[in-house]
Amino acid sequence: MRIRLFASLSMALLAAACTTDPPGGTVDPTSDGGPQATTDGSTTAPDAEIPRPITCRDKVKNGDETDLDCGGACAGCADGLICKLAKDCSSQVCTGGKCATPTHTDGVKNGTETDVDCGGDANAPKCTSGKRCGGATDCDSAVCVGSICQKATDSDGVQNQGETDVDCGGTNTAKKCADTKKCAAGSDCTSSSCSAAAKVCVPAAANDGIKNGTETDIDCGGPAGTTPRCGTGKTCG
Repeated sequence: MRIRLFASLSMALLAAACTTDPPGGTVDPTSDGGPQATTDGSTTAPDAEIPRPITCRDKVKNGDETDLDCGGACAGCADGLICKLAKDCSSQVCTGGKCATPTHTDGVKNGTETDVDCGGDANAPKCTSGKRCGGATDCDSAVCVGSICQKATDSDGVQNQGETDVDCGGTNTAKKCADTKKCAAGSDCTSSSCSAAAKVCVPAAANDGIKNGTETDIDCGGPAGTTPRCGTGKTCG
C-alpha cells in the first residue's frame, strides 16, 4: 500500500515539474539557444537542445546563405557582399565571388533597366523593337505599345528614325512633309522648298529657283497665270 502511494506521489511531482514555468515567467519559444528571455524580462540558463532557426532574418549566416541573411534561398545580397551565383545578388551579377554593381553592359536586366542593358534611366541605351519598355522614352523608336518597343514607321504618329517631322522627311521614309513642317533640305518637302533660315517647308514659288509645284521647269511652265512661260530649251508640258 505504501509502495503504491509513494509511486503515485512521485508521478504527480514529476508531472508538476514538467509543467511548471521557470521562476519569473515562461520561456520564450522563439529563443535561439542563448540565454532564454522569460515573460518578465529575466533570463534562464542557455538550452543547447533548442536548435538555432535557419531563417533569412536571424542576423546569422546559416543555411545556404552566401552572406548574412542573403543569397541562397534568401533575398539577393547587396553590392560587395559574398555570392556564389548570380541569383545570390540583387544585381544578378556575381563577379569574383562578390555581388557587383549593375551596369548597362553586364548582359543582365537589372537596376532600373526595362530589358537587358537598355531602357530605364536616362543614361541607359534605348531598347530596340521587341524589347520590354516602361514608356516611349525607353525605345529607340519612341514607340512603346503594350510594354514592348515597336518598330518605327511613317504612320506611328511620332518623329523618329531620322524623320525631320512627325512621319515625314528624312531618308527613312518615302513621305514628304507638307508646308510649315520641319525639314533639312528641299527633298524633305512636297514643295521641294525648305527655308534655309527657318528650316521648314515653304510653298512653291515662281522665283525660288526650284522646279516644284506645277512647274514644268525651274520657275516656269504649268497652268497659265501661275508662273512665267518657259523659254526656248526649257521643259514644257
